[in-house]
Amino acid sequence: MVDTPRWLTDEISHFMEGLRFSRADVEVLLDSQKRNINAVAEATHIATEGAASVSRRQAEILQNALNEVATMIRELQASGDPHEALTTQADLIKRTFESALANARELAEMVEKANTEAFEVIKRRMGENLDEIREAALRQTARKKAG
Repeated sequence: MVDTPRWLTDEISHFMEGLRFSRADVEVLLDSQKRNINAVAEATHIATEGAASVSRRQAEILQNALNEVATMIRELQASGDPHEALTTQADLIKRTFESALANARELAEMVEKANTEAFEVIKRRMGENLDEIREAALRQTARKKAG
């Protein structure tokens, strides 16, 4: 949760008072904006954590690839027969290709998951904003009818 600096709250309150909003309306508006800021902060945190997870996984993939290359070199050196070496090389290329595809798919899914979670936070807050606007309009209509 983000704490809004007091000077900013005071400035916004002063500005809103000039627009002839009631103190209650100003408080509702400020509270709504705080929730907006918190939603953006939460979405940013989710996206940042997602990027960090992808980065960590990429480092793991690189380490695994380096280990796989070392294994391939040993396997190719161990094979003395040229036909066997060709078969071994073809198997290694196939394994490498399949591994690269699986890794790319996994990373894409990780990015998609983080983006979806971050978007859901913003989407939820947008829905709440629409509800707040509707409620404010209903209060304004009720005030006009009463006064």
